[in-house]
Amino acid sequence: MEFILIFFEEILSAVLKINNRLIKNFILIILLLIMSVFVFFMLYILIGAIFSTVSWIIKIILFAIFIPCMYVIYIIILNGYSEWKN
Repeated sequence: MEFILIFFEEILSAVLKINNRLIKNFILIILLLIMSVFVFFMLYILIGAIFSTVSWIIKIILFAIFIPCMYVIYIIILNGYSEWKN
C-alpha cells in the first residue's frame, strides 16, 4: 500500500516542479484520468469481491489498495484546484 502511494506522490511532485503551466496542467489531467480509471477498476473488483465467496483477506487487501488511490486523486484534484485558483 505504501509503495503505491509513494510512487504516485513522487510522480506528482515531479510534475509540480515543471515551470510551464500548460504542460503541468495537461499532465495533471492525464494523471487524474489514469487514477480515475484505476479507482473505478478497483471499485469494480471490490464490489465483485463483496458479493462473491472470496475470502475476507482478499477483500481487505483490495480495500488497502483502494485507499491510497483515493488519497492520490484527492492530492491531484486539490493541487489542480489551487493552480486554477491562482
